[in-house]
Amino acid sequence: MDLVNFDPSVYVQKQTAAVPPGWYVAKVMSAEKMNARAHTAAEPRRYLEIEWSILGVFQNENKDSENKYAGKRVWDRLNLVNPNEQTRSIAEKTLSYAMNAMGLERLPDGRHTLVGIPCLIRLVVQPETAEYDAKNSIRGFKALVQNSKFAEEANARRKHNLDPANFHERDEDERASEGNKVNNTPTTLASWEKELRNAEQKPSPHRVADSIVPF
Repeated sequence: MDLVNFDPSVYVQKQTAAVPPGWYVAKVMSAEKMNARAHTAAEPRRYLEIEWSILGVFQNENKDSENKYAGKRVWDRLNLVNPNEQTRSIAEKTLSYAMNAMGLERLPDGRHTLVGIPCLIRLVVQPETAEYDAKNSIRGFKALVQNSKFAEEANARRKHNLDPANFHERDEDERASEGNKVNNTPTTLASWEKELRNAEQKPSPHRVADSIVPF
């Protein structure tokens, strides 16, 4: 192997050090649809992996300065398509709380509507184990106080994301779930409940299709 020309930038290690528990100003950098390992056409299992970026410290237990953890990334996984009702309910509640904190009543551009709107998130620390480092988990959301720092950015980005001129092209499963929409804008998340039904080949005794909230 020629180490002289080896480029270390090809592989970038994710940040693993957890930040102290507390409230942080953060925004979604990306929200990607992923299939779970157990996903099948008959019993779909899909999750939304959300990458958050911390913009500043609002209040944490170390009373750190505002900019200390700016740029730190935190990941959350929402199991929105899952045959287990409790698993799905937790994901739906988390998404609802995040939307409320961002001032969103609907997601007309699907998951892309979440990107870039600052809000407050409460982080806790999951302890280190023999297999994994300590990591942060999101346990709460709050809206930014109007006229506070980042509030103007939140308002501008929300307006941008809700403008149909800025919508992304829908992928195949989103187009298949157009359902009850007016002017290509869903009124609620329930408008997308029929997602994946056309792709399913046979029923499953464990499937709860009517409660699926696609993304």
